[in-house]
Amino acid sequence: MMAAPDPIAAIVAYVKADSTVNTLVSGRVYGSELPGTEAFNKSMPAATILFIGSGGGSLLGASYLELAEPRIDAFCYGSTPYQAALVSRNLTPLLRQMKRNVKAGALLHWAHPSGGPISSREPGTEWPVCWSAYSVLVSEVTIV
Repeated sequence: MMAAPDPIAAIVAYVKADSTVNTLVSGRVYGSELPGTEAFNKSMPAATILFIGSGGGSLLGASYLELAEPRIDAFCYGSTPYQAALVSRNLTPLLRQMKRNVKAGALLHWAHPSGGPISSREPGTEWPVCWSAYSVLVSEVTIV
């Protein structure tokens, strides 16, 4: 049996495929954590998107359907609070208008905003960040 696809990798690939948002963040779209090359880079904070899984439930309950509905948090960074919010304002419509598609072996059905945006500063680094949460419907069957 093949492992279920990674919804974070699929969302990262989906965002990177969009020229407007990917250009805005200069290709800095990551899943789970910032790579060391970014986290410890003197150019940070810069326009960057970091997606982290944050649990989630399911509208489907104990259904036999092989679908998952994880919640994915988006942390949009910027050199200023305005830039972090600008990244978030460009990301939200991209995800909200998502049509059914396949990225990184995952069939994505939709991504609905479920919280945010909330602007603040990252604890420890004081980087400007704008946080939003999304509920994502994804097939648990890998598409090859």
